Amino acid sequence: MKRSGVITRKADRKPSYRIALALIVIGASLAGCGQRPEAPRKTPSEPAPPPGSWRNSLGIGFFPVPERPDTLLAVWPTRVKDFAAFVEATGHDATDRFFYYHNNSWNTGDRYWRNPGFEQTDHHPVIGVSWRDAVAFCLWLTEHERRAGLITARQNYRLPTDEEWTLAAGPPLEGDLPFNYANYHPLLDVDTFEFTSPVGSFPPNSFGFYDMAGNTWEYCLDLHSSRENFRVIRGGCWQNWHARFVGVQARGYCGPDVRITLYGFRIALAENSDLLKEMETGLRQQDPPPDLTIEW
Repeated sequence: MKRSGVITRKADRKPSYRIALALIVIGASLAGCGQRPEAPRKTPSEPAPPPGSWRNSLGIGFFPVPERPDTLLAVWPTRVKDFAAFVEATGHDATDRFFYYHNNSWNTGDRYWRNPGFEQTDHHPVIGVSWRDAVAFCLWLTEHERRAGLITARQNYRLPTDEEWTLAAGPPLEGDLPFNYANYHPLLDVDTFEFTSPVGSFPPNSFGFYDMAGNTWEYCLDLHSSRENFRVIRGGCWQNWHARFVGVQARGYCGPDVRITLYGFRIALAENSDLLKEMETGLRQQDPPPDLTIEW
């Protein structure tokens, strides 16, 4: 969906809302990155993975993580159609306590990942799913593709580590504003998308990965060093405007059960390791329901 007007960047213009969520706690000391992106190209109805990438059963392309050739990372975030295939196959319920911003406050109600309150095609990144939902997706896809003989018994899908995500994102570009690879808050006036953008709408980075900054915050496997049971998120999203929270160096953390319009995920494929056990342990842990407490 594209916004209807042009927003001029002015020093005294800032979003009027304050966001408080014990879900987000986005605390990061980050600088802006890069140059103004090229205008988004017209996205095909079915984006094709880049040439040379390995393609899985869902049509997601993968490239090796730089410096980690045995680990493959999805070239873009998990799409609505990918998550829908998982829900249809398993009956997984990812609809409860979905948070969205409306009338200057955060709300929860009838909306969910399929209907977040704005247009989402099959080719948009899925949003409003939790860290645990993302882990359940990975475990399902592993079993599905092992049965089909598409991956070996030693390979598994999982969330990327913070380090793997950083290597795939590459170094931040220096510049006056945090322009890089994907869409941001309309206040920055750097793209024509009001909300999320379909995957593949912007040029990839030098390693072939799309949306490593902007569009959606992405879950990582790692626990945050100072918050018990909180997981690292990376990259910023379509609703961020401050240089601290956009760009490939953007880092925050959130609870494992938070479902909100800002968060999505991409997946990695690697051989069995302690990382898989850590992910499965995180899925089984029981925490109290998420509640609201955060500020931007």
